[in-house]
Amino acid sequence: MPAKKGQKFKHYSEELKLQAIQMRLKGVSKRVIMEELNIHDKDRLKIWMRKYKKLGEFGLLDQRGRREEYIDTNRYIETLKRENTPSVSSVSCLASQEVDTTHT
Repeated sequence: MPAKKGQKFKHYSEELKLQAIQMRLKGVSKRVIMEELNIHDKDRLKIWMRKYKKLGEFGLLDQRGRREEYIDTNRYIETLKRENTPSVSSVSCLASQEVDTTHT
């Protein structure tokens, strides 16, 4: 549902998000978490869980704008390493394409 003009959005602290995720990981139902922590959006917890699984606690931070304090250099370096490390299938493909030049 698109935002309506003048609509106020609910903001949740990083501590509350982490508390909700920890409760969910312990097996507490979504409904109980929403009632105890006063979370209004039924899909909000699912979104937080997805971000937490993908990025860890860093994924729960508000990343809008240019906020220098949120830059996690180690995570950035690991992402670059993953992007530049060849996969096993591409290495085996390259090895099979090598030409034997000793018999010329």
